[in-house]
Amino acid sequence: MILTFMRGGDIPKQKHIFYRKAFDTLFKHHDDMKFLYKRDYHSELAEDVFIRLWRAFCYFSYIERKFGFDIELMRKFIVKAAEYLSMTVDTGAIADDFIESLCIIVKDGDHYSFLHRSFQEYATATFLCIERVGNLPAILSRLNDNFNDDVLDLAFLSNQELIEQEYILPKVELMLKSFRSRRSVRTKVLLFYTGISPEDDVNDEEKVYFTLGNPGAKSEANAHFFSFVRRSYRPAVDAKLSSKLASWMRKMTNKSRGKRGRSAEVAFQDTPDEVLEISPVKQLVQGYYETLVNVQAEIIERRKHQSNMLKI
Repeated sequence: MILTFMRGGDIPKQKHIFYRKAFDTLFKHHDDMKFLYKRDYHSELAEDVFIRLWRAFCYFSYIERKFGFDIELMRKFIVKAAEYLSMTVDTGAIADDFIESLCIIVKDGDHYSFLHRSFQEYATATFLCIERVGNLPAILSRLNDNFNDDVLDLAFLSNQELIEQEYILPKVELMLKSFRSRRSVRTKVLLFYTGISPEDDVNDEEKVYFTLGNPGAKSEANAHFFSFVRRSYRPAVDAKLSSKLASWMRKMTNKSRGKRGRSAEVAFQDTPDEVLEISPVKQLVQGYYETLVNVQAEIIERRKHQSNMLKI
């Protein structure tokens, strides 16, 4: 980060630009700080080929959720990356480059790990945006389940049009179809959440959190997708909705408080339709629907505009 700052004068606000500059610093500009010094790369690969190999290595290790490895496992992923590029490489030389020349893989005894996992995530995102990966929608959907990772967000920042076309627009269309086929507020909110609960801090009664379905359930995937959409497009939201939901939840659980005075979860499946129809949950669901409609319209309008601009 210091070297990147010294080169550019500031730290980019957008993550994907920062990681691109940081990788460039690690790859070659680090040597600029040392008089008449230039590192040798053991593999002697051309820069563009080496970078493609690095991205493929990161993708294949990430997709198997491997963030640290022994030397044999690291070489396995190097071989897999080379096979993807239809090339033969000296796996030992490539491993040495990752560790000694690029300095992005750190050796600790017999264990190897990334300098920082975010470099692996950035390289994976770039790989997906640049390489023509088959079945990309399924891969992106799988990545969206890794809720605490930044791969999908970095991919969106790196190539918004691709992610919109391959993932966001088809998924939005499916969700809107599901919305329109469901008549009640209860069936609509169950597309995302199974219930609503109080914030862990019992003294902060103005906050709530939603409970998801079982891991792998469609509702969990929908909730993660909508969270991604909100991060990417930042739609306008009612700032008072959270307090409205908290107030409604307290009323609903007033008669069923535990011994310690804490409210229980309100399960949407067990809440009558007529109760939800006059609750803030209806406003929440309507906000979700309008957000998806607006995102769909924005993407379609932009694509139409771009197509018109390219007509000669």
